[in-house]
Amino acid sequence: MIKKYINWIITIALIVGGYGIYHLLTNNIEPSMTVHISADYPHYTSIGDLASRSSNIVRGIILDERVEMLNIRLEPANSLEETGGDFQEGEGYFATTIYRFEILESYKGDSVPGDIIEIKQMGGEYGNLSFISDDFVSFSINDDLILFLNEFGTLMSPIQSAFYYNSETRARAGGFESVDPNNTLTLTQFDLDDIRDMFE
Repeated sequence: MIKKYINWIITIALIVGGYGIYHLLTNNIEPSMTVHISADYPHYTSIGDLASRSSNIVRGIILDERVEMLNIRLEPANSLEETGGDFQEGEGYFATTIYRFEILESYKGDSVPGDIIEIKQMGGEYGNLSFISDDFVSFSINDDLILFLNEFGTLMSPIQSAFYYNSETRARAGGFESVDPNNTLTLTQFDLDDIRDMFE
């Protein structure tokens, strides 16, 4: 049965076994290791489809970021620190980049301006381990973004769910610039106005 946690829907393939990760981190071994991870995300055919399935649609600012080892098989995910360093033989633990995100506008969901939420993405560097995901979209501090999120604070689909907010381009016909250039969806201010009217 497909796990409910994250819209990371959820076939995860590791190039190295979980026990190898456990052994490296618990024995302070120095050599670096690269772990390739992948997930099957849903593909949305329109902004309307993406919006209807999102739990939260928000605009905000990236405040800072950190990386934690999270067990995505647990609901909700537990960090390595929360489990006292117990990797449970390494199963299900992945480096996860966590961004603190201050809400400026809310188009759908319970967030209000001034709220600070956390946005999670699989991937990042933890100790001597580098977790690489082809679907990872990189954010920078102070990025002004529009995000489509699920109930767990993750992007509905990394490629399709993040756009730069820019007041100079918000009204143009081409819409907002996608964070991932491979995104085939277009988001305009008119779309955001319609989403707010539909879900408020």
